[in-house]
Amino acid sequence: MNKMKKMLSATEIAGTKHSMVKFCKKLRNPSFRKKEGKMLLEGVNPVEEAFKVNNEIEAVFFSESFLESERYSVLLYSLFSSCYGKTRFFKVSDRVLNSIAQTKNPQGILAITSFPRYNLEDCIRSNPRPLIMVVDALQDPGNLGTIIRTAAGAGLDCLLALPGSVDFSNPKVVRASAGALFRLPVFNVEDESELLLLLKKMNISLVGTDPHEGTIYYKADYTKPTAFFIGNENFGLGPFWRKVLDYYIRIPLFNTESLNAAVAAGVIIFEALRQRSFIHN
Repeated sequence: MNKMKKMLSATEIAGTKHSMVKFCKKLRNPSFRKKEGKMLLEGVNPVEEAFKVNNEIEAVFFSESFLESERYSVLLYSLFSSCYGKTRFFKVSDRVLNSIAQTKNPQGILAITSFPRYNLEDCIRSNPRPLIMVVDALQDPGNLGTIIRTAAGAGLDCLLALPGSVDFSNPKVVRASAGALFRLPVFNVEDESELLLLLKKMNISLVGTDPHEGTIYYKADYTKPTAFFIGNENFGLGPFWRKVLDYYIRIPLFNTESLNAAVAAGVIIFEALRQRSFIHN
């Protein structure tokens, strides 16, 4: 490991006034992230997954303690070997690294990367029976990150976030997705009317979720092109989509009013996957 340490060429940052530290702190602001097209990855899994899918990594920040773990040091030197010349490496103290991070335990490593970009219509057209998840004003980053992870694991075509939803590039969302953000096309929707026209043009069934109303979820047919809509944790779906959805589904419950949004999304997603696997086989 000591030999590996000597091989790594990194700029040392001693304090919090360094320009790169200031830039990282600016990335806490969603509007700044959007303007720059960059995001901050906090922790081993997000950095590792971005590296695996060849997402462009602009800079890596690591602490001295990070090198004490053999697994972590191997990751760092893999990054260094593959990204040398196009990625900048910075060695910082735990104090400096923790001053940048928004998550409680950044595990001694942070990275700046470009945000993945896709074309929504291309993603939908790539599958003759697309399966899409749409979240409406979902505000809990843990919920959104978990839904990303579930949707990626089930092979959904894309995940859309309507206005009012937490930003996909929020570090807590990225962390909760366990790196799945880099394996699933995601989109922040700005114009809901435009999205509605696109989904209707492509003959996609618009299926809303509700704790009390609609068809029991396993009795509906998801084998055709389908978009599921999950609403805000407290208020459900907004009035715009309530007027245009094709139908609602519900999950039968006992002794509770509703499920966590991420849990409900997972139940529905894997029922759709079960139906499609059954039809396919």
